[in-house]
This record gives sequence, C-alpha cells and structure tokens, in this order.
Amino acid sequence: MYFNTKRVLDRQQARWSVSLSRFDFSIEHRPRVKSGKPDALSRRSDHALTDADATEERVLNLFAAQLWQLESLSHETIRLAQQSDDHSRSLADRLRKDTAATGEKDYKLDPKGLIRWRGRLYVPDTGELRLRIMEENHNAPMAGHPGQTGTWELVRRHFYWPGQRVDINRFVGSCPTCARAKHARAKPAGLLKPIPPPERPWETVTLDFITSLPDSNGHTAILVMVDPLSKMAKFEPCGNDIDAPTLAECFVRRVVSQFGIPRALISDRGPQFTSHFWRSLTARLGTSLNLSTAFRPQVDGQTEIVNGWLRQYLRSFSCYQQDDWCDLLPLAEFAYNTSVHSTTGVSPFFAMYGFDPRGGDEATVPLLKPGDRRFTHHDALAKADKLRSLHEFLRRQIAIAQDIHKRYYDRRRTSPPQFKEGDLVYLDARNIRASRPSRKLSPKHLGPFPVDKVVRPDVYRLRLPPTMRIHPVFDVQLLKPVAANPYPGRVLREPEPEIVDGEEMWEVEAITDSRWFGRGRQREVRYHVRWRGFGPEYDTWEPAANVEGSGDLVSDFHARHPSKPRPRPLP
Repeated sequence: MYFNTKRVLDRQQARWSVSLSRFDFSIEHRPRVKSGKPDALSRRSDHALTDADATEERVLNLFAAQLWQLESLSHETIRLAQQSDDHSRSLADRLRKDTAATGEKDYKLDPKGLIRWRGRLYVPDTGELRLRIMEENHNAPMAGHPGQTGTWELVRRHFYWPGQRVDINRFVGSCPTCARAKHARAKPAGLLKPIPPPERPWETVTLDFITSLPDSNGHTAILVMVDPLSKMAKFEPCGNDIDAPTLAECFVRRVVSQFGIPRALISDRGPQFTSHFWRSLTARLGTSLNLSTAFRPQVDGQTEIVNGWLRQYLRSFSCYQQDDWCDLLPLAEFAYNTSVHSTTGVSPFFAMYGFDPRGGDEATVPLLKPGDRRFTHHDALAKADKLRSLHEFLRRQIAIAQDIHKRYYDRRRTSPPQFKEGDLVYLDARNIRASRPSRKLSPKHLGPFPVDKVVRPDVYRLRLPPTMRIHPVFDVQLLKPVAANPYPGRVLREPEPEIVDGEEMWEVEAITDSRWFGRGRQREVRYHVRWRGFGPEYDTWEPAANVEGSGDLVSDFHARHPSKPRPRPLP
C-alpha cells in the first residue's frame, strides 16, 4: 500500500495521516471480492468531489504533505537516532555526569533527555536523517528551493550538527531541481576566439538572412553576403521560403561572377545551408562549409552587425506602408560600401579597389577624357603592389581590432570548463521550443545529458533523446556542468526498464496533458507522459492504449482537468 508515502491526499486522508502517524501499524491489502460492503460505501456518488472541492483539494494536498513531513521528524525520531549513535550516547553520559569537555559546553540535555546545542536539536550522523532534514527544508513547497544561505537559515532554526553549513552548501549546490529552474548568476563560460582574417578579399564569405519583412515586389527576405577582409557587403532580395538551388543562383550571380569561388563559407544552421544540395555544391566547388553550432549566432557576428545596420537604414528610408524596401537595397548597398569602417579605417569600396567611388558631391568634378592619359604596364604593376599593400594593411588592422575586442569580451566571461566523453551537463533551454503553455514557467536548463563527443575544446556533441529534434552540437557557453552528488540517496537515477512479455516497459510518473491527434477515423487522443526518473525533456505523447496500465493516473488527470479530451468509449 502507498498510503504511508502518498503525497496527494484528500481531506479525509489528510486528517487520518496526521492522526495515525502517532501509532506504529502496518496496512495489508484485502481483495475487493472479500470487501463488498466497504467497497460499495467507498463508491457513493454523493461523496464525489465537485469542481469547487477540486481547488480546495489541491490546497489541502500541499499542507497535508507538509504536515506529514513535520510529523515524520518528531522529537521521537531524533531521540531514537541519538540513542542508536555511539557518539551521542557517550556525549549524553558526559552531560549527565557534568564531565563534558571544554568544547562541549554548549551542549545540554533538555527535560526529555534530548541533546541540544544552544537550544537546537543535535542531529547525529546516522542513516539519512540529516539528508531528510535538508530535503524538507529545501525541497518542500513551503521552503521553495532557497539558496545555500536560505536553506541553512531554515535548518539552523531547529537543528544542529558539526559541519552543517558545509553539508548544506554541498546539498544545495548539487540540487538538480535548482540547476534546471534557476538563472545562472555566474559569468557565461567561453572566451572569444576570433576567426583569422583571410589573405585576399572574398576568399571567405559570411552569409545570413533577414526574414519576415513586408512584401516588396514579391520579396519578403534579404540575403546578406559579407567579405571579412574588405568588409564589403552584397544585399540580394529573396523570399522567406528560398530553397538551396535559388540560394546558389543568387550566390553565383552576386559573388562568384564578380570575385571568383571562395575558399570558405560561414553561416548559421538554416535549412538552406544544411541541405544536401548546398553541401554537394560547395564540395564540388572546393569550398569548405563552416556552420555555426546550435543557437550560437556569435560565430557569424560580422554579418549580424551588417544586418543591424541594414535594418536601421530601411527603417529610416522606407515609406509608411513599408513595401518599397526592395527598391532601397541598391542605395543601401552603395551607402554601406562607401562608408568608412571603424575596424579598417577605410571604406569597403576603397579596401577592395584602392579608391572611393564618385558620389553626389563630386558631380562638378571634371572627369578625365579617354585620351588624356594612357596607362602602362608599369602602372598596372604599381596598382597591384598598392592593392597587396592595402590588403596587408587591412589584415593588420583587423587583427588589432580583434585583439581589442577579445580583451573587452573576455572581461565578462570565464574560462570554459573542460568536459570529456561521458560527463553529464545541463543544456540552456532559452532557445529550445517548449511544449508547455508558458515559457516563463518552463525550466531554464534541460538535462542532464551525457557528452557524446568533444568536437573542439569549446564545442561538444551531446547524446540527446530522440524527442529533441535539434542539432546536438553546442558551444560551451550553453552548457553547465552537473555538480557531483554527495548524497546518492537523494537523486532518482534514470531507471532500467522493466521487461514485460519480452518488451521494455517504462513506468509512468504523471499524465500532464491530453490532445487530439490525426484526422477522420485516424483521430485519437494521446496523453503527454512524464516518465519516472526522467526530466521533462524526455516527455512523450502516447496513445491511450500505451497508458492503460496507469489507469489511476489517467483518472486523476481527467478529474483535475475535466475539459481535456479523453478517448471515446467503445461501442
């Protein structure tokens, strides 16, 4: 029977749990066929809870659970623990004979024979009594998972043992619920590692999209292409649903036709860049494809900055209807490429060609006529030397700027932790779409997950459950190490499945939601299942047939949520 350990109690059970806790008794199961009269009385319709009672029942559940905890840590429990501990018995004898050592002067015996330290109950190191005290002053709803100091303040009001603060700090620091639910207060991990500047212009290209724009000439997005050396940018209108072949056409028309085939491309993990077509194309061209890790836009930070500049430009010059931004792109591209870049000290156009283009203010400057000057081979060589010197100057300027940026960036960061294969880590959940109704009440971290592979010292691949359909490679700043657990009896490890009729069977812990799936005759109700011993990231939607063995949990769920869909009764 689970009455002695049940935490969801109705009003009658709450009263009986408090009353019966004073007695030493055992509960034995009696089959229903031998308990006809009591079974009939327990099913009276007038005893069923109404909707108004449901809210009251949930409040009673909270306080009944706390009452049970307070009863379980009665003075009698402490007395039995002190009597079973050799050190406590020896200390009690010295206190009775008034022969306590100098360091034991703060210990006293109360009228009930309990050892107290400055008025607080002394808790010996027997069994898991200290663990239970810390759990009930940290995990309970009326405690609220406080921090290390808050938990210590709650415990020290009534209990004492040597090294109490150290034990509580270790307990709270390794609490898995706190690790998932609380904000990280420490500086983010991971130092800046700038990408070395390329040798020549357009040898490396960064790509990104600005999407979800108002329709303009049939376009709703912008493809942004940037050269990391000269800082020159190209803006190409496209659609939100652009596919890989169309992306390739735009790239060839705007970059390859003018500057040749680049050696490397840097982008995020958008579907166009991860498609088989795009990978095959870049492989045929001999271009390496450098994709960012999951939820790590800083990898392509240069293009993100250009995106911000372009959005600001379009906000400044677009009309009220915002449907003319496509016509503004050529002017925006000219304005950006002729503006002096803070890193290089020259405009992208000058960095590319060695001169600035003629603008509106130069309309009165006379142009050279075709026959005014003839360029010689010597002039061409001098021009090439000038461009090579310019590109070397740009590389030095970029390296200096990167070094300054790294110093400022690293001030707000800490050295990343080093993980190895098999280590457990928590994953930052801020970028992961949750199935729960509100992101505000969802966990801040998911896991723990084992490290499957060390890709780089600051990039790791995790072994994620199949229900999480995301790229499993993450930067170290999104990972948090799992603290060593000094209390193995506290955490419920991931259990092994039970083998039923040759198949693996996992135990259901709770039913959290129900929903219709499919259409027509294939339409069925599925339940959102929390599996015992696993976190919310392992939750799955299961057909009603898969939870037939958890009928009580299904009934309890529909009692709490009567408006949620339930399977149709069989004809």
